[in-house]
Formats: sequence, C-alpha cells, structure tokens
Amino acid sequence: MLEISGQIPHKRHLFFIGRKYSSKYIKSCEDNLPYRHFMVCRAEVSDLELHPEEGQVPKLTEELYRILFNEAGQLEDDLTLRKYVFFAGMDRDLRKEVWPFLLHCYPYNSTYEEREQIANIRRQEYEEITRRRLELGGNQLCQFRRKIQSVVEKDVVRTDRGNPFFAGDDNANLTTMKNILLNYAVYNPGLGEEIHFLLATTMQILLQ
Repeated sequence: MLEISGQIPHKRHLFFIGRKYSSKYIKSCEDNLPYRHFMVCRAEVSDLELHPEEGQVPKLTEELYRILFNEAGQLEDDLTLRKYVFFAGMDRDLRKEVWPFLLHCYPYNSTYEEREQIANIRRQEYEEITRRRLELGGNQLCQFRRKIQSVVEKDVVRTDRGNPFFAGDDNANLTTMKNILLNYAVYNPGLGEEIHFLLATTMQILLQ
C-alpha cells in the first residue's frame, strides 16, 4: 500500500529474526515453558540496523498536512506525506482525509474538484451495484442467498464484537458491513473469504 514500505527496514516489522534476543524476554519465555510456542519474542535491533530517518520524522498533524497542498488542492509532495505516516503515524482526525490517498482512491496530484468528481462517480457506481443486487430474482437469487449471503451473514456476526464499533445486535455498522460485502460479491463474484476483516479495519478508520 505504501510504496516505500518495502524499501525501508522498520523496527516495528522485524519479528521472528534469528538475531540476539532480549535476555529478559527469553527468561520470560522460559518461565512459561508450556506456553512458549504462543509467545512472540521481539528481536533487538541496533541503531545501525535502523533506517537513518527512524525517529527523525514527525507525526503528521493538521498543520503539516495542509502545507503539503497547493491552492488547487494538489498534493505536491506525496513522499513526505507517506514518510510522516510510515514513521510516526497521523492525528486521528486526519484519517478520513489521508487514507483515501494511501489506498489510491484519489491520485496524489488530484485537485479538490477532481476528488469531488471521483467521489460522485464512485457513489453512483455503488448505487448501481446495489440496484443490481436488489433486483436479483428466481434461481439467481436463490443461488446468491445460498452461496454468498449465508456466508457473509456468518462472517459479519463473527466480526470483532468486543469492539464498541461493532458491538450490539442492532449495530448499524454491522448492517453497513453486510451490505458492502454483498455488493462486492455482486461486483466481484470471486469474493475471497475473510475479506470482512479487511473491511472492518477500513470502516473503523474511515467512519469513526
């Protein structure tokens, strides 16, 4: 998703490496020997192994984010944006605006007007897919309910119900997730299993 993510060794990504492990962590694993196969021991990473910019890049704030755009709304330095996010994250309130760029919903060089047009086009496309799903009938509807809808409904029920965002039997977010998954199955009949986990994360980022 982030183009630089495959190029920058990052300390938070270095797990299960055959390096020198923390003696304290190893001792903890030994003390819980029957459960050691469930443990994750974090590798020690020396300063020399870290990317030179590790710890040097600030978190993306509202102020830093706004100055990356020109008057037309074009993001003039997407590499800097991605560095902020990759190394230090972003303010929570910026997620709804930043992630559509990172997920390539909007081109980095798009203007305010172009992004509005793209959003309108995507909204119309989604409404058309919804219409196609609701107009299914006869044997086609029976097949859809048996092979797709029944699976989706089971997946939705299993989704992180301990999370307040999805808690409760009458949670509107669960209904939204169900409709998105059903529509995606119409759009892409080769729908893969467990995609609801990806959707759950995306919904929490964009809708909270």
